[in-house]
Amino acid sequence: MKIKSILLALFVCASFSYVSAQGLSYGFKVGLNFSKLDGNLENDAAGMSLESAGYSTGFHIGAGLIYKFTDRFGVKTDFLFTQKGGEQSFDGQAVQLFYNTTGEAAIFEGNRSSFLRTTNSYLEFPVTAYGRFGKFEISGGMYVGFLVASKAIGNVTFTNDQLPGGLTGELDYSYRKDDASEPTTWEPIDYNVISLNGTEGLYPEKVGAYYDHLTKDGKFFKGVDFGLNAGFAYFFNKGLFIGVNLNYGLVDLTNNNFDISYAELDGTTYKSRSDSDRNFTLQTSVGFSF
Repeated sequence: MKIKSILLALFVCASFSYVSAQGLSYGFKVGLNFSKLDGNLENDAAGMSLESAGYSTGFHIGAGLIYKFTDRFGVKTDFLFTQKGGEQSFDGQAVQLFYNTTGEAAIFEGNRSSFLRTTNSYLEFPVTAYGRFGKFEISGGMYVGFLVASKAIGNVTFTNDQLPGGLTGELDYSYRKDDASEPTTWEPIDYNVISLNGTEGLYPEKVGAYYDHLTKDGKFFKGVDFGLNAGFAYFFNKGLFIGVNLNYGLVDLTNNNFDISYAELDGTTYKSRSDSDRNFTLQTSVGFSF
């Protein structure tokens, strides 16, 4: 990914040199993102919702190239660093596997209450056609984004009759760096030790992204996203503008190997959901074009 980033940066620099030579225009913008992961939410056996999804806040910054066919119509492309993601909550009856140092799993049935805020950082390239009518501009096109960082933070609490005081963990996920669980390497001193139906289980105070997985086939989030882009901008003068863009991803972002259900098991392992999650982002920007 580092090599891709360098090549993309060189491409942008070369593009700006071409712009200067050809007399095209360029600009920059910065602003806030309001995004969520739009996908299937989990229900219990009665059809009641166990999950909810909300918006998280990030930012974007970058530069762009503009080619005018006429004073009114043209095309433009941007080179952006942009943060997307969302918030997910789970509250209800659930099943949790707690592993011990032999690799054996203790099955916990009770209530799970969790909150997770995900931040995915992309190098993103929107390409849009635009039309300018007085001080107003409308645009539409597509974008492609390359994932460069992926993290999440949150918390989780488990309760049932065996854990009347509850068991709490801090969720600190680094999706690109964390490894799958290897219980045989764990030291109990670093974990909360619990006993369920005579079987000992360990749970860390700070939980990694793949605690619930004994194998890791790929990463949780896919490396490339693309989708549709539409925007509206208001120009105070020839250069200064404020704008709003709506991005809707067409890619299922999550790896199906990690789409699991916390509501029920498939034998002694988590049931696979294979659900679809897409980026949905509203961007508000301020910028200047030359």
